[in-house]
Amino acid sequence: VDKQYWEWEWQEITSSYVQNCFYSGPRVESAYGEVRAYRPGTGGIVGFVGSPVYISDCYIASTKLVVKSSDDCVGGIVGAAYSAIQNCQVPTGTRVEGRASVGGIVGKLAAYSSEYDESSIALTGCVSYAEVQGQSDAGGIAGRATAMRINDNHAYGTVTATGSYVGGGFGYLALYSGAEPATNNTAHGNVTSSGGRVGGLIGAANLSSDNNSEPGYLYRCYATGKVTGNNTVGGLIGYATTQTSPAVRECYATGNVTATEDQAGGLIGHIMGFSRALHATIRTSVEDCYATGDVTGGRYVGGLIGDAEGSVDITRCHSTGKVSGKSEAGGSTGRFRRVIYTAMPEHINHHPHVTGYVSWNRTDHGGRSHGT
Repeated sequence: VDKQYWEWEWQEITSSYVQNCFYSGPRVESAYGEVRAYRPGTGGIVGFVGSPVYISDCYIASTKLVVKSSDDCVGGIVGAAYSAIQNCQVPTGTRVEGRASVGGIVGKLAAYSSEYDESSIALTGCVSYAEVQGQSDAGGIAGRATAMRINDNHAYGTVTATGSYVGGGFGYLALYSGAEPATNNTAHGNVTSSGGRVGGLIGAANLSSDNNSEPGYLYRCYATGKVTGNNTVGGLIGYATTQTSPAVRECYATGNVTATEDQAGGLIGHIMGFSRALHATIRTSVEDCYATGDVTGGRYVGGLIGDAEGSVDITRCHSTGKVSGKSEAGGSTGRFRRVIYTAMPEHINHHPHVTGYVSWNRTDHGGRSHGT
């Protein structure tokens, strides 16, 4: 088309598929193809995909592909998508580089506006070995993802960034109200960032609901890579905000965790739980999880969770790694804080493998309890 992209006359594409495609060339740099776009982006197969167009069974055949842009929304398969992506693969040797929203499979996955059907937004059955580099919102699978279904995705490449929201699988992950549990998502590469909210699988997870529907939760997910960041660093999740129970269930992390500053946890760096209404009986919980990596940080350092805030229950969980911190460090949890909008105490059902349980516990009245 012999026109600039902003001069094109867009037409609606309905009930369409991008399926069984592959790319075998050596390099894609600052190039993009648009199915439906709202700003520039870069993808190994396509730049932007709008609902109801689906990406299915696509893969990169080249082992030396570079998908690179100085802008946002950069992905090994697609730069940004507002539909479903399933059964796509990116091989070893692929490198994905961008500014923000950078992912091994997709840079950004979400419903852009109310005209899109949220129920169709999904990411399932994808595998990426790509090395991902970005400033922020960087992940081995997706830089940013908000969806109804996030299942059976696996990342094996390293993720390196200079900013926040960085994860081995997802830089930022949010589940819509009524979403399915995010199940069997794994990350195996090392994660390194000089910013905060850094996790072995997820940099930051939003499991909160803006209505009466239950948001989804994480189920049987795990991470094995080493995780390094500035603050709010976790072996599985850097930062989680949630109002569902359970929020994290039957998940684990095995990699060592290092934070140059505060809030480091073998499983979660910082979890914020809150009820939908004052004095509500619904609480959030972390159930049947464990972490085995060593954890090092400044303040609020825990073998399982660095900093737990709000209405959070920890049930049948354990940690076995060595914990090193300057202050407020515990074998399981560095610090528990109860915020003003819940009147309920924190509950802990610990596992016998835990030692040095809670180093500091703050209540609404300013009281403190010290552990070993």
